[in-house]
Amino acid sequence: MRLCLQKALLIFLCCACSSSDDKVADTRFWKYSEGFSIGDMLDFEQPSLRLQGDTIFVADSALAKVRKIENRWFAGDRVLHIESLKHKTIGRYVAK
Repeated sequence: MRLCLQKALLIFLCCACSSSDDKVADTRFWKYSEGFSIGDMLDFEQPSLRLQGDTIFVADSALAKVRKIENRWFAGDRVLHIESLKHKTIGRYVAK
């Protein structure tokens, strides 16, 4: 019984935090929350902003990389964590 509970908890924790790059482009808008900022809103349908692999390009300049996408079950949203390529500072955007 204890082993089943441990496995269930492990599966829940694995599902709670996701790092799939495909989920970045699936969300239309990401609103700035804190830390490093590319802008107030990230919209990957804009021609000047694109995602290639885990790297975010703005006007063909690589500015940041995706660190992870956090699924916050209790808050009911997702948080995009990015890292500046130049200064290695972390920023957060919330899915809208």
